[in-house]
Amino acid sequence: DGLSYLESRGVGLNVASFIGGHNLRVMGAGFEDRPLEPPELDQLRAVVEEEMQEGALGIGTALIYPPGRFADTEELVALSAVVGRYDGTYISHMRSEGDQFMECLEELLHIGRAASVRTEVYHLKAAGRSNWSKMKQAVDAIDAARSSGQPVSANMYPYTAGGTSLASSIPPKY
Repeated sequence: DGLSYLESRGVGLNVASFIGGHNLRVMGAGFEDRPLEPPELDQLRAVVEEEMQEGALGIGTALIYPPGRFADTEELVALSAVVGRYDGTYISHMRSEGDQFMECLEELLHIGRAASVRTEVYHLKAAGRSNWSKMKQAVDAIDAARSSGQPVSANMYPYTAGGTSLASSIPPKY
């Protein structure tokens, strides 16, 4: 309704959106920290299929926040494979921008390879002074993946401050 209202007022709209990984996870398992059951995963694949047919750009996840962090890598591969069939993109706030930064970047690269989908790191950064040196490694890893033909990119924000919710700082149960 909001977009229709703007259009009726003469505002030209150029809107595209990603499917929220958070929303998918809630549809499949609520806020439960568990793997999806096969029928739940099938239902979510069907939702992703429909959304991609309707013009979604891909899936956007925020794996540092619950319930997104409860999605395992293979769940993300399965959903992203649907996105890949539509030449969409899997974009993600990785599970960690701190001590597990490089491992989480590798997870994103693995999802891209396994699902044959374009990937993007959302807000590429290394959090915490002890991790700053990992930025060169991360950029080198992304460059190496791109050189091998993997479609991967990253975006950054141009300021030094950051902000997030307390939920991202509470360690998972595992």
